[in-house]
Amino acid sequence: MFNQTNVTMKFSRILIFSFFVFSISGCIKTAVVSEEETQIATNETKIKEYVLARKLDITRATNGLYYAITKKNPAGRAPKVGEELAFHYVFSDLNGVKLDSTERLKNDPLAIPIGVGLVIEGLEQGLALLKEGESATLLIPFYLAFGNQARTNLPAYSPIRFDVEVVKVRSEDEQIEDYLKAKKILPTEKTDTGLRYVRTTAGTGAAVAKGQTIKVNYAGRILTDREFDKGSFEFVLGANAVVRGFDEGIAKMKIGEKATLIFPSASGYGAAGSVDNNTRTYRILPYAPLIFDVEVVSVR
Repeated sequence: MFNQTNVTMKFSRILIFSFFVFSISGCIKTAVVSEEETQIATNETKIKEYVLARKLDITRATNGLYYAITKKNPAGRAPKVGEELAFHYVFSDLNGVKLDSTERLKNDPLAIPIGVGLVIEGLEQGLALLKEGESATLLIPFYLAFGNQARTNLPAYSPIRFDVEVVKVRSEDEQIEDYLKAKKILPTEKTDTGLRYVRTTAGTGAAVAKGQTIKVNYAGRILTDREFDKGSFEFVLGANAVVRGFDEGIAKMKIGEKATLIFPSASGYGAAGSVDNNTRTYRILPYAPLIFDVEVVSVR
């Protein structure tokens, strides 16, 4: 839609995961395959020894993830793909060295849309097993973690441990409603698509119409109020030139009118998000509700 700058995401540097998930492919050389196979066996031995030494009551999934649910909440809410899952974690190696964690004292969990590959595969699979209010210990082999890539203080092919607690699960609609409540915003209108239209300055000119070329000033934000883009541009209303929520909101306006448009990802960038092809980082995360402060400047 727009020439957006990258969204700064609240991910720890150690948790950020590339779009290219590690895998053992038939395309890699025989010597490399042999090394991977050796490391798989070594990881399995290390994890089993770790479990025995600490007398952990743990389950091995068919894909190699080891997990133990340490705190259960049967009545808790299970996350669905795309919902926001907020969780605390402690990330360590199998020598007991803590490599990263969230800040519990500040009550600052990490929040991600679940099921879209934003964190390492083993961590995401472990989180998907949990309900709101539950905790678990995850032992993750290298092929579900960082693969053959070394990280700060973590050698290549390392099995790792995550201790996690799911704090909150929220749908997009709940995220938007929580935002409106926190900001004490009362929408002028809510549509069937989930758009919240908030008129901030009444227009004095004519109402806009489909097929017209609309000039707008805009600023785009996510629900943390972090701005990802702003400027002025022209587009043809109703011609699929912009994301649906933006088009739907502008169609309700008059010349000179100002408004805030808040809408779910189904009217924005959906499950794909928006990716910068040069840096391969997300401009907009998958399943992210969007906010636009807009002004209709002119029509022709």
